[in-house]
Amino acid sequence: MDNKEWCEGQIKSRLKNWEFDRVALLDRLLLCVAISEICFVDDVPPKVSISEAIEIAKQYSTEESSSFVNGVLDNVYKTIAKETEKKPS
Repeated sequence: MDNKEWCEGQIKSRLKNWEFDRVALLDRLLLCVAISEICFVDDVPPKVSISEAIEIAKQYSTEESSSFVNGVLDNVYKTIAKETEKKPS
């Protein structure tokens, strides 16, 4: 992934009282893929990326993972949406 450090920074900045290394590896990977799609892939709607990441987390990760993934991605999406609104056309 070309933007691995950037994606990890997006995740780290949203962790409260939690170390990045303690986040399950699958959750980190799901978050990086979904954040990349939200930010860089125009033909995939952000809500689809978020939904798919949540479903994969429910199926293959820990019991709390889907809520965690949802919270981080929702925050990323809202932040990106606000930044996009502020840009002049």
